[in-house]
Amino acid sequence: MNLKSQFALFATAATLFLASCKKDKAFNETGSLKLNGMAAAPSFTSPTGPWVVWGGKGDLYWSGAINGYGTLPATLSFPATGSFGVNYAVGGRAAFSYLYKLSSSNVGSRGIQRYSVSSTGTVAESGTFFNLGGSPLMQTNEINFSLYKPDTAYYTNADAIPAAERLKVFRFNPTATPMTAAGYTAIDFSAVFNPSATNVTNPITTSASTKLIGSKMILDRGDYIFVDVLFGNSYNSLKQVVQADNNVYVAAFNKSTGHITVSSFTGATNIGLFNDAPLVSRDEVTGDIYFSAVGNMATSTSLSKILKIDAAANAINTTWNIDMAANFSGRKGEFNTLLVHDNIIYTKIPKTDVTYLGSGHGVSYRSDIWQWTAVNALTKAGKRLNVPLDNYYAYQNARLINNEVYFIYNNTTPANNAGIRKISALTTGTLGSATSPIATTAVSGFASGAGYIRIMGLDRL
Repeated sequence: MNLKSQFALFATAATLFLASCKKDKAFNETGSLKLNGMAAAPSFTSPTGPWVVWGGKGDLYWSGAINGYGTLPATLSFPATGSFGVNYAVGGRAAFSYLYKLSSSNVGSRGIQRYSVSSTGTVAESGTFFNLGGSPLMQTNEINFSLYKPDTAYYTNADAIPAAERLKVFRFNPTATPMTAAGYTAIDFSAVFNPSATNVTNPITTSASTKLIGSKMILDRGDYIFVDVLFGNSYNSLKQVVQADNNVYVAAFNKSTGHITVSSFTGATNIGLFNDAPLVSRDEVTGDIYFSAVGNMATSTSLSKILKIDAAANAINTTWNIDMAANFSGRKGEFNTLLVHDNIIYTKIPKTDVTYLGSGHGVSYRSDIWQWTAVNALTKAGKRLNVPLDNYYAYQNARLINNEVYFIYNNTTPANNAGIRKISALTTGTLGSATSPIATTAVSGFASGAGYIRIMGLDRL
């Protein structure tokens, strides 16, 4: 679990603002598609290049290999010809004809690595490793990054020194060679914690020793940059900040005015889970933003919820949420995957209550208990997908690729059973008329060998 993205600050006076825009190309939204009056989510969903699948071994460091394919084979075998070995095989996101991953092939380095994949499937590092410093195995918090446009991506560093840097969102150019933050200034969110700030609506007053911005959510939509806000005085054993109150907070930075609006939702705590698979999703059809609040992984006392920021809003919709227990037979567990498209939420629901780190309820969250499920965001009704049970050793969200939704699964019955399934993207109408479980198409099976026991991720460039 690791790292992520970078951004920009600009002046308050109109003259300085115009000068800043000329200098700083990342604020230029010219050419953006419009959706309900705001810039549409970036479309990474219609790629035509090679496929990439990464496989994992069952070792302490989650090592494995990134594998390229011109077409996906019926049976995956790791490592494939042209694969690239990595000491940390979790996480990854394809965009702008590259694959981006937290960490390099060196598990002792901390940053963002970009890979290219040839038409014949050869995988190679592409450009200099974007090193953010520190050791991923020793980190207290996770770095977060988010891809937006070919010249604009973001990261935050929750272990940055000095601590004031942990309240900033930085930008970098993800397609430059090497990737670079040169020419991009940082957005300073520290005013969020200043009760006398004039550029913040609903600032937070807290004496918490740890304050973090964007460690689980960074999302650019239209006029706003959305980030999560964490603050607390301790960490749990999962390296989560123990939130000082029972609320989720999101700060929305207006790119045109510099004003920050803070909104909150009572009855949940941390946003997201692990940064390798952020639990934040834009619905590219409706423009709504969805994100998962973890609650408390260790005790499940604050049950996990899916929350929403409407397309025309810059604050959390406090009248809407999906609750793991209330909406799914009283289950205790976390929404550990999240993809939303056309008002359909693709996530996993546990068959039983889930135990995190021996907290005394349910079964281990690494057991074969997770069912891929499609949920109607309008009615909150869900139906199971005909995908084998998953054991949550791979964190990747479902992937929307050319109007098809792809799911990976790993389980232990039979041993080292894994594969890829897909369906045509659902609508609320097709979900409502479908029987449960909803039929899926097998894409690839899995042949374990050479120490490889699971599929860690899937994407297409």
